[in-house]
Parts: sequence; structure tokens; C-alpha cells
Amino acid sequence: MRFLRRTGSLVGKAYRDPKTAFRVGKALLRGAWYIARYSLFSRRIKISFPFKAYARVTLKGPGTISIGKGCSVYWNVFDGLTVVTLADDARVSIGERCGLGGLTIRCSTSVTLGDNCLAANSLVQDGFMVNQNQAGYGDRIPAPQPIVLGNNVWLCGQSGVVRGSRIGDDCVLSRGSMTFGSEIGKFQLVMGSPSGVTMPIERLLALKGIL
Repeated sequence: MRFLRRTGSLVGKAYRDPKTAFRVGKALLRGAWYIARYSLFSRRIKISFPFKAYARVTLKGPGTISIGKGCSVYWNVFDGLTVVTLADDARVSIGERCGLGGLTIRCSTSVTLGDNCLAANSLVQDGFMVNQNQAGYGDRIPAPQPIVLGNNVWLCGQSGVVRGSRIGDDCVLSRGSMTFGSEIGKFQLVMGSPSGVTMPIERLLALKGIL
């Protein structure tokens, strides 16, 4: 019965706004194509259905990549979503219902995004340099360290999360901000490159008279 009500609601929305329904349907079909493609040709990549791909999705490398159900990839300054693993034991995990537009992830160890994350054209990279050992830098550059983003994290445009950063739930990285090995608590606005200033979002809302 619930399924019938939900189906009727979706049909009603499609009737009222056919252009949006067409775009969503197209994104779902494209997402299903990515799911089929990667499941057939790479056992180390898993994308859960439903997956909406409004823009290009590129997943490559020898490591493991998983994308939770209900995620969407959008157009931005750069093509949709790019995930590159740089080692056999590298692991990228993206939670459920994330909205990703122009996001690039480069992973040598581990990168984890929680549920309901939003990303504009931004970078998440667990090392200072890509393939630093092959480039001959060796121990002169600190080794990569895992990155963890909590639930409901928002990465604004030109922001970056680099090597060993841990971002708590409900945080916002402001435009152009960059974290290097930072430990950020919950519900914080992060500013600066490298990030040197954080502000509780409750305080910001209170200043604006929202709370």
C-alpha cells in the first residue's frame, strides 16, 4: 500500500514538472549504467542503487571504492566526481545521500565521507603529493594519513581536506579553506588556508538572529 502511494506521488510530481522528471530519470539511467559498468569490470568498486549521475563519474586505481545509496553527482566547475586510488590497500568510502559536484578524491590509505555530505569543486587528498615515493621524494615528505569526514559535512568551492584531517558532523568548510591534519569538532564553520579559525555554527546563527 505504501509503495502504491509513493508511486502515485512520483507520477503526480512528474506530471506537474515533466522537465525536472526527465532530467532526474536521465540521471538515474546514467547512474544505473555506471553501476553496471563498474560491477562488471571491477570487483573493487561498488556503487549502490539508486545513484543519480547528472555529470561524469570517473573511478580508477587499484584500491577499493564504495558509494552509498541515494548519492548524486552534479556538474560544477570541473566534471562531476573523480576518485583515484593510488595503492592496492587504499580505501575510499562515500556514505549515503551525498551530493557531489566537482569533487576530486585522491587516496593512498583511507578516505571516508559520512552520510548527507555536500561537495562543490573541492579536493580531498590523504597525502601532500600524489605518488611521492615514485617521484623520488621518499621520507622527505610526511607519509599519507587517513581522512575522515563526518555526516552532513559541506565542502564549499575551492576548499580542500588534506592528510590526516578529521572533520566532525555538521561542519562547513568555507570557500577556499584548507585543512592539513586538522581535528575539527562538530558543528563548526572552518575558515582559512591552512585553517586557523573555527567558529561554532550556533554562534554564527545567533549573531544573525536566527536562533
